[in-house]
Amino acid sequence: MARRPGWDDDYDQPTPRGGRRGNRSRMSGSEVTMALEEAQALQNAGHLDDALSICEELLDNGVERPDLRYFAGWMYQETSRWDQAAEQFSTLLDDPEYALSCFYALGQCSRAMGNLHEAAQYFDEAVDRVRLDALQQDDADQLMQLCLEAAEVHREAGDMAGAETILSALSRFVSSQGWTSQMRDVEQMQRDVLGSAPNQQQRRRRPANPSRSAIPQRNAGNRSGLGPTNAARGMPSGSPPLGGGYNAVVGGTGYQHVPGVPSADDRLGQIIDNLSGGTAQARASAQQLPEPLRTQVARTIEDIVNYVAHGLLTPAIEECLRVMELAPQFLDIHLLLAEIYARQGKTEQAVAKYAVLIDQYQTIGRMDDVVRAYRRILQLDPNNLNYRAKLIDTLVRLGRGEEALDERIAAADSYLRLGYAERAIQEYEQALLTFPNNMQVRLGYAGALLRGGRPQHAVTELQRVLQVEPNNPRALARLQIAVASGATTSFGSSMPGAQTSQARAAAMELLTRALRTLRMERFASYSEVVQDYLQSIELNPTNGDLRFALGQVHLAAGRAQEAQTAFQQTAQLPGMEVLGRFALAQVLVGRGDVNSATAAVQDLEDALAWARRAAPDPAVWGARPRTDGEDRQSPEVEISTLLSRAYQISGQVARGQSIAAAANAQRTQQSEVYAAIAEIGARHANPVDSLNDYHQLARHYRENRQVENAVAVLREMARVAPEEPGIRSEIADLQRDRGLLDESLAELRNLVEIHVRRGQMGDAALVCDRMATICWGMGHQQDAMGILRQGMDYSPDNMDLRQEYVQYCLEMGPQFVPAAIEQQTVVARFFFRTRQTREAVAALQQLIAMDKASTEAYDMLGQTYYSVGEYEQATRVYRNLARQDPTNAVARARLTELQGQRPVQ
Repeated sequence: MARRPGWDDDYDQPTPRGGRRGNRSRMSGSEVTMALEEAQALQNAGHLDDALSICEELLDNGVERPDLRYFAGWMYQETSRWDQAAEQFSTLLDDPEYALSCFYALGQCSRAMGNLHEAAQYFDEAVDRVRLDALQQDDADQLMQLCLEAAEVHREAGDMAGAETILSALSRFVSSQGWTSQMRDVEQMQRDVLGSAPNQQQRRRRPANPSRSAIPQRNAGNRSGLGPTNAARGMPSGSPPLGGGYNAVVGGTGYQHVPGVPSADDRLGQIIDNLSGGTAQARASAQQLPEPLRTQVARTIEDIVNYVAHGLLTPAIEECLRVMELAPQFLDIHLLLAEIYARQGKTEQAVAKYAVLIDQYQTIGRMDDVVRAYRRILQLDPNNLNYRAKLIDTLVRLGRGEEALDERIAAADSYLRLGYAERAIQEYEQALLTFPNNMQVRLGYAGALLRGGRPQHAVTELQRVLQVEPNNPRALARLQIAVASGATTSFGSSMPGAQTSQARAAAMELLTRALRTLRMERFASYSEVVQDYLQSIELNPTNGDLRFALGQVHLAAGRAQEAQTAFQQTAQLPGMEVLGRFALAQVLVGRGDVNSATAAVQDLEDALAWARRAAPDPAVWGARPRTDGEDRQSPEVEISTLLSRAYQISGQVARGQSIAAAANAQRTQQSEVYAAIAEIGARHANPVDSLNDYHQLARHYRENRQVENAVAVLREMARVAPEEPGIRSEIADLQRDRGLLDESLAELRNLVEIHVRRGQMGDAALVCDRMATICWGMGHQQDAMGILRQGMDYSPDNMDLRQEYVQYCLEMGPQFVPAAIEQQTVVARFFFRTRQTREAVAALQQLIAMDKASTEAYDMLGQTYYSVGEYEQATRVYRNLARQDPTNAVARARLTELQGQRPVQ
């Protein structure tokens, strides 16, 4: 078969199905739909193998759509490949649109393979899923076909009672609807299957309630035109006849999947055993009924048991209601009805029925049954906090403290899931009043405090837990989350900003401890720890430390893809550019393939550039999680070392060796300076006291032309005293002298921010001037002009900046002349207003040279000359103005006035 356009041609990767998988990302939804339509056309033309081949190719290519699964199952069924058909249909049993048809199809497959008891179960499940209340007469034939096959399988399996139950229920329903022609067909089915037409009243003593029944018109809303809806139309014999209309109404009287609720089958079976006399309590309950009521109830219960056994829950419910009318005091029938509702997925009805039972149990003092009923409600509806609170109160009254504690914890978890952190905190506080030494409760309490935005309080609780359980990975992880979220432990410093740096380093150390304990327990708590981080990130989405920690947890557990995603997100957040990119590159290089290594090269080059502009804090970098035996070097050395490895794996061996040699040389050189920095730090308890020693060390390196070492020391000084402008200024100058202009600009930007925070706007403007000069020299003219304008905003009276801006505009070309005139006018007015004659004359002459039509410039220049007695110069200026504009009244008036000031010859 020819491959369709747009499909991947690379099919050399094995798949779990044994086929070959291409690149699924190259197949769009529309392309898949077109392929399925082609398959349907082939099926309609009788080319089943070709249609099936398309389905298999789509499945092997990683396409996952229910309509594809259903159509493939149908094609396997049409070609009598029953096992493969069943495999496809089984994948759709939880899909509301397809489940009914698939249960029916699985019944057919099992029957064809001779598995009659299994087939009967599938058919019964399909029958139970039919919503009789929505059924139209046009759909009756499909219902009858389903019931016929179900009854035949029961007969073939030797279960004549089951066959009779199905057909009797069908007969009563058809009769209640008044469908005369279908009634005759049902009677014929009964004769064919059972050998006779049984009395229609021998089991059901009242007609079916139409409001509780069946199947609506088929919808046509399938995505590709395939699947149950259209498959039901004109379907060949033996293929699934039930359309999307059946499945569209699943949940009315049929089964509906309830996530998180235990299977109701065993519970129903237990209750049925009890009703049949399986326990002394059940026998006593039944014996309390007077005759002949007891016999009537027993006979009706037999009918209910039979209906339930064959999955016919709607008639079972009606018989339960009948027993309740006869004997409302018989509580076990209420219990059975509640479980049938649960089996159908009618959670609200089941909960309501259990609530009634609880009232009855309390009245007669059956408190164990009260507790069991509450717990069953919470199984059905875990977030029902009202009943959870009632259960807790009941357990407390009964003196069952341990059980009440479990329920309080469950209640707190429900509150947290629903976003009510304060209510969860209250539950934990109540639990701690009774169990103050329970570390699990205290750990949960700390988690609730974190979710409630109270990390500082969480720290206190977590430290108590760790005193008792020092290797508790969840406690360590939550403490790391608290510190990374802004809480403090024992940190203290007199320098502004130092606490943040120390807190981040402490958070890194806690992360290292948490990872070590996770390894010790073989990552048994991995899922819980990951969930803690995800919940914290949800509250603090821009916290790079939390995302970085999550990535490290994934990486330690061998989840490389999850770690890669976390580190990619980390690298985009402020302050985490280097750490995030380096960790991401570690994941990529660790894969060992060319493509990953090539991607790592770019991340490492970016990380190296960021490290040179704004190196991570040495304490933070040193505290980050490391592999055993990994040396602690400066960020540049470690990044360069990994970059060398990435280049070599990607095939650029020479480049990798060159970088490795440079990194080794740098490592040797920097080992001295980092040792000296560490020695000074250890010598002084207060970071402020170490600044003078750092300053002397930096001067020593600078005088000996060891500029890189001097920069390393100055960076440590900047970490200790982040608001000291002189340190930033010196780093910027050294980086500029080394030719590292981007790094110099980064330091100058930091310096501008420091001056602005201090309110030193004039100093900020001067730093902008330095930045503009560097940018202009680098050929970044637009950046230079933008920075100068920023400086002019900081210091509007700094005329040097404006004059420099004018010069930049003139060098940029004619299009910038208007901007130059605008700023030159401001300069000229300033000098004229402040009577700085020499500067005013120079500025006005330059302005007139740029704008000969500026009457204001001529007049200010003339007035300036006049003010210092330079009448001849003033006269010359106004004559030039009159020549430029003969109608100018100002020029004529000034010249007349100047005639009287000229000396007599």
